[in-house]
Parts: sequence; structure tokens; C-alpha cells
Amino acid sequence: DPTVQSDVKRWPFKVVSTSNDNITVEVQWRGEAKRFSPEEISAMVLKKMKATAESYIGKEVKTAVVTVPAYFNDVQRQATKDAGAIAGLEVISIMNEPTAAAVAYGLDKIGDNHRKRDVLIFDLGGGTFDVTLLTIGANVFEVKATSGDTHLGGADFDNRLVKFYTEEFKKKNNGKDLSSYTEEFKKKNNGKDLSSAQFFGPTVQSDVKRWPFKVVSTSNDNITVEVQWRGEAKRFSPEEISAMVLKKMKATAETYIGKEVKKAVVTVPAYFNDVQRQATKDAGAIAGLEVISIMNEPTAAAVAYGLDKIGDNHRKRDVLIFDLGGGTFDVTLLTIGANVFEVKATSGDTHLGGADFDNRLVKFYTEEFKKKNNGKDLSSSPRSVQRLRVACERAKRTLSSATQATIEIDALFDNIDFTATITRARFEELCVDLFKKTFIPVERVLQDAKMNKRVVDDVVLVGGSTRIPKVQQLVSEFFGGKALNKSINADEAIAYGAAVQGFVLTGGQSRQTDGLLLLDVTPLTLGIDSYGDVMSVLIERNTRIPTQRTVSFTTTSDNQAFVQFHVIEGERTMSKDCRSLAKFDLRGIPPAPRNTLQIDVTFSIDANGILNVSAEEKRSGTKSHIVVVNDKARYSYSDIARQINDASDLEAQERPQRDQLVAKVSLETYAYYIKNSVLADDDARGGKLDESVKPVLLEAADDALDWLTENRNASRTEIELRKWNLENLRNLLLSSGTQESASGENSDEEVD
Repeated sequence: DPTVQSDVKRWPFKVVSTSNDNITVEVQWRGEAKRFSPEEISAMVLKKMKATAESYIGKEVKTAVVTVPAYFNDVQRQATKDAGAIAGLEVISIMNEPTAAAVAYGLDKIGDNHRKRDVLIFDLGGGTFDVTLLTIGANVFEVKATSGDTHLGGADFDNRLVKFYTEEFKKKNNGKDLSSYTEEFKKKNNGKDLSSAQFFGPTVQSDVKRWPFKVVSTSNDNITVEVQWRGEAKRFSPEEISAMVLKKMKATAETYIGKEVKKAVVTVPAYFNDVQRQATKDAGAIAGLEVISIMNEPTAAAVAYGLDKIGDNHRKRDVLIFDLGGGTFDVTLLTIGANVFEVKATSGDTHLGGADFDNRLVKFYTEEFKKKNNGKDLSSSPRSVQRLRVACERAKRTLSSATQATIEIDALFDNIDFTATITRARFEELCVDLFKKTFIPVERVLQDAKMNKRVVDDVVLVGGSTRIPKVQQLVSEFFGGKALNKSINADEAIAYGAAVQGFVLTGGQSRQTDGLLLLDVTPLTLGIDSYGDVMSVLIERNTRIPTQRTVSFTTTSDNQAFVQFHVIEGERTMSKDCRSLAKFDLRGIPPAPRNTLQIDVTFSIDANGILNVSAEEKRSGTKSHIVVVNDKARYSYSDIARQINDASDLEAQERPQRDQLVAKVSLETYAYYIKNSVLADDDARGGKLDESVKPVLLEAADDALDWLTENRNASRTEIELRKWNLENLRNLLLSSGTQESASGENSDEEVD
């Protein structure tokens, strides 16, 4: 069959003819070549659908109605029935697809009281095309005629693009054949978890092994991500990557509202520390935004939940926000009532979320691949690992609504295809310890708030990972079988709450937000390293913010010239087990015996959770003050200014390329518009084109397209000039054709 022979050339699998000239598909199965007929392949699909249906309705399925393209011939229809029989199904009806679509359309639209309607079903799918004309009325669906093409559909459009870009690739790369070319895949992370993390920290070192991009340490032990940009290696800090995201969101918002956006409320995980919060503000500054508020994500979700649920007439409710996202986990306990959102306690894990569940699947299937393929290790290929990760994430999402998912990846590693099936039960077994890990912060929050879990009124789920059924089951069981609140959009709730906060902070007024008050807390204990290696606590975790606390210290030796203060955060008694935030000196203090001077140290946390520290020697009035940041991780104002300039430079460098691309697309679109107009015999004014101008227009359009292909580096000005010439030529030809036609009509009238 010439059609099949044409297809075989591009099918990505091996096709073998049988002795009676039928088709079989040959695959490798458990190390052996195995052949399947099209009926057997279709039967596998039907068997899978049968199992899915049985899982859903809870009983065996024995009969089926199977739809086929209307233009299927008798042999194809019989083969479909055979496939059903192989799958263990009695096919009680073979139904034409357009007829099935007509039933779906007509059943609710047209009843006994409506006149008959003539309906055309235009069914263009992935591989076939059908068109059917029916008369529908009084629940009668009468097919008048049907036609189509069993070899026309989306796949054919794909094939045209594949063929075109295979040739494009070959032209651009010295004749290299795309089918044998593999390109190393790199993917930038969103930068959120990396904000001001230290390269040699154990968490980062663990992550670096599985990240699909290159991470480079700077001279001061900070992290940068290295990417290839225009043939050069370029490094970006997590703050710069986050700034790119914010800049894109800023542009999206500006497009939507039609004016410039200068300010923003940015949400962060509740368990973000002081340095990460400051880094988030830096990212905003690099993106050209004034960050007017850093808002904890669970608090934002609580606003989204509570604003419509609880008003003045309702009693106060104790609400627990369980926020399990892609990379972080937060849990916050609030009391909500009369537009007051009071955070009682917050906790979490900045390194627990959906990505960790993906990693478990990736690790499991990397080992599976190794077992099945004589010890071949796909982890040596970042591209293979990333492809597996994407497939695992897709399977994880599927398992939230189905009991089974299939992972299929062509040529995953060393040209070996990989197929696996995972059940929801197996996934839960692989990740259950991570699911249970979420309850450590939950118990800590209840303990800090001095609240029994039985008195919690509502448990609100936020974050995409809370869609996992096992997570929902465990949370419900923990709270004694309580029904979980899923009334808010798990993905949008936090952004909604942030928008409300932005509305309030910028002077917006409405009945719903009138008197809205957010009372948040600090997530970590803050203090000073004193007595060599002991933490002196100034502000305990879950203290309401804004807050301020002053503690007096003194000198430890006679005639001490200065005192160094080491600011730390954490929940451990020993300073070495806590995180160092900053060190600063108080100099110029008067000489005096030890233990005689009074030095007041004040910790002040603003509404964004950012810490300011000041120290004052009371006798002389000597003072020192800093906004506490990790000196290694923190950007100076000059750093931020430089990065803003760098971002602008990148944009400026990209603008000519973008403008050139826009001009190129405009010329290309116009040239094809002319070609299509000629083919459609349409002058765009409702009339027909004069025959004399058609070849001239076609030649001009083809010349423009050829010129674009040959002059890929042409400037925007050159391309726009080319389009201008093409437009003028078309307008001139159309106007002259119209005049000739008009004069011809006049002469005819004179002859008549």
C-alpha cells in the first residue's frame, strides 16, 4: 500500500510485513523481539480503558460501544470488533464518530418542540478527518451523507513542521541530521529555595547532585547558576533568577491593567529566614519593583479563605493552614474573626514538597532501568534524568485522580526505550515517610500555640501537593477524621490573599476589607551568641510582629576597646548549632573595668519579618546599627544597582533580536497572506483577482520568502523595507487591475 509505505519512512517504530502481506509492529520485550498486529495494539488500549472503567464503577465491564472514523471501511470495522474480542469485550456497536458527536450536541439542544435542523459535523482529529451531514429532530438523528479521509489530521500537520525544521536544522548546522543529534538539556530552577543559600551547606550539596543545571560557588561561598547565553557562559544568582520571574509577572500585570506597575506584595514560605526574606526584597528591586510587603504564604491563604467565610456575625474560628507546595511546606495556625487574622504559631520545612516526591520516583526508576538493562546508569546523563523527572511528575499528578499511571519514554538512555507502570499504592509506599514528615511541624505549631488538635475548627489545604489522596487521608486521620476544607483554589489562594493585602496597603477601601488586620509572627528564635557558645534569646519564635526587644550586655575584659556581636537564629541552645546571620562591632566605647559598662542590644522585626539590630553603650552614648543580613549572601546597594543595569543590558541586547524577529514574522505572514489570497482568488474586498496580477503577486511573495531564508541576519530596517515594497506592489497591482476591469466594463457597455 503506497500510503503505508509513505508512513513507514517516518514512523518511529519498526514495521514488518507478514507472509500474507499484513502489517505487524516489532518491539523489544524482555530482551526479545516481539510482533503485534494493529488489532492487538488496539486491544491493549481497549483493555486499559476496560480496567479504568472497572476501577471507577467497581464492577466488571463486559460490553462496549466503540467509535471509529466514519470513513473506516468494512475491513477496518471488523478489525475493531476483533480488537474488542481480544480485549475481552463484546462490541455491541461500532458507531461513527461524527454520529456520536451529533448525539452529544443534539440531545440537550434539540427536543420535541423544535423544528428539524440540518447539522454538519466537521471532525478533524489527530489522524483522521470525517464530515457528516445529519438531520436532527424529535430525538431522531438521521445521517444524510458522510465522507472523510482516514489519513488526514493533526499528525500530518506535525509531520510538515518536523520535515521543515529538520531541514532548517541541517542548513544551520553544516548538514547535521537532526535524527542523530542529541542536545544536552538544561533547565533553570525557579531560584526560590536557593535564595542566599550557601554553596557548601549540606542541603545544597545534596541537591547539586540531582539538579539538571550547573551550580557554581562564588568567592564568598554563595550560589550562582551557570547557563549558556549566546555562546557564552553566564552566571546568575538566585536573586537574579527570581527577579526574572518577577519581571515577567510585572510585565504580565502591566499588559492586563494597561499601566505601569511599581509596587508589589511578594509572598514567601512562612519558614523563610531573615536572609531569605531580604534576598526576596533584593529580587524585587532588581526587577524594578518596590516590595511594600513580604507576606507569609499561609497567612495569604488564610486571607483568601477567611475573607468570604467569616464576618462580624461569626464567632472566632481557629484555622490551620496546611500548605504543601512544589518545594516547601508551611503550616500556620490562626484565629480568624471580624476581619482580624491573628497568627498564633507557624512552622514548616523549606525543603519538603512535590519535588521531593518526584525525586523518590526518579531514584526508584533509575534503579529499575539499571536492573533491566545490564547495569546501565542513566544518572550520568542530565538530559535523561530530566526527561525521567518530567515523566515522573506527570505520573504523580495522574495518581491524584487515578489508581494507576504509565511512564513511557522513547530512547531514554543509550537509545533504550523505557516503559513502566506505577500504582497509587506503590507511590504512597515510596513517599509515605515524607508525607508523615509534614506532621512534625504540625505538632510543633499546636504545641507552640498551646492548642489541642481537637479544638481546631477548620483545616484548610493549600498547595498543589495537597491534591495527593494519601496526604489528605493522613491529615484527616491526624485531626480525628475531620473533613478537610478544600473550598479555595489550592494554586491561586496565596496570590489572591497577596492581592487583598496589596489593595489594603495602597489605600483601597471596600466593605470586605474594611478594618482588615493581619497579625503575623516570626518563625524562628533570634538571639546573640554570648558566653563563648551559648545563645542568648532576644525574640522567641512565634512572637507577634512587628516587635522589639532590648537586652543589656556588658564587657568581658578590662579596658575593652570594642565589642563584637554575633547575631544568630535557630532553636538550639548552642550557638554553633544555629544559623549565623551577621556579626557587627560596637567601637569607641570608653575604657573601663569589665562588667561595669551597660550595652543595650535591641532587636526590632518589621512587618515583613526583616530584622534590625542596634547596640548602644549607655555611658558614652556610642551606637551601632545594622539591618541584619548575612554579609556573604546580602547584596549591597551597588550590587543591586549593578544587577538592575545587567538586567537592562540583557534586555537591551535582546531587543534588536526581538525587533528583528517581529519584523520577520510580519513579512512572512504578509507574504503567505498574499499567496493564500491568490489561491483563494480573493482580492480582500469581496471581488476576484484579475488573472494578470496573480503570477506577479505569487512571484513577489515567493521572492520575499526566499529572501528571508537567504538573509537570516538581515536587520529590522531591511526586513521592514522589504515588506513595505511588497505592500506597495500589491496595492499598485490591485488598483491597476481594478481600473482595467472597470475600463473593460465601460467599453463593453459602449459596444452593447
